[in-house]
Amino acid sequence: MKKLLLAVFSIAVLAGCDPVSLAGAPNDAAGEIVRLKFKPYLQSCTGVSPRLCLIEERADGKVAFFYDSIDGFEFQWGTATELEVLKTKVDEPAADASHYQYTLIKEVSATELLRFEDFPTLENLPLSDSTISKNDGEYFFFNYPFTCAISGSDITQAECDDLAERAQDSRTSNELVSLTFRYGGKSRSGEGLLELTTIE
Repeated sequence: MKKLLLAVFSIAVLAGCDPVSLAGAPNDAAGEIVRLKFKPYLQSCTGVSPRLCLIEERADGKVAFFYDSIDGFEFQWGTATELEVLKTKVDEPAADASHYQYTLIKEVSATELLRFEDFPTLENLPLSDSTISKNDGEYFFFNYPFTCAISGSDITQAECDDLAERAQDSRTSNELVSLTFRYGGKSRSGEGLLELTTIE
């Protein structure tokens, strides 16, 4: 009788557990736990409008754009990360939306670059007020603040202002530019700092 009660109790406990697959084993109902590695910088990618994408380092050594967002994760320039996330399938995604939702479980590792290390050049960016802007004396690349006319750079303050003005001017909108940023260390609040070093 005790064995029977124990078996019934065990089944009830298991039935009450939320099924989550392990180590990438697929489970459409509950999703799957996967690990993702990302470069310490973003790159321009194709979308409905100009945007930036995470760069995923895959197990085969190749890199690829990662177009989706990850709930609970905030990217920081200059820090390479490995994340453990829950990947779940979206049954009826909106038009042009992802078929998967990603939710951060934990940050496995975070490796910071050396200060003043250059990021790869962002080539052929459409110049517009969504890519470059200036507000209250501060420059922004998309929504990321950056410093211009820094020590050791050939860029002048006038060139920085000209870039921001051209981005706001509809007559020069969609002009293509190539920009190189470097890592400026972390701010007091822990955010990765961007410094613009070249404009082409």
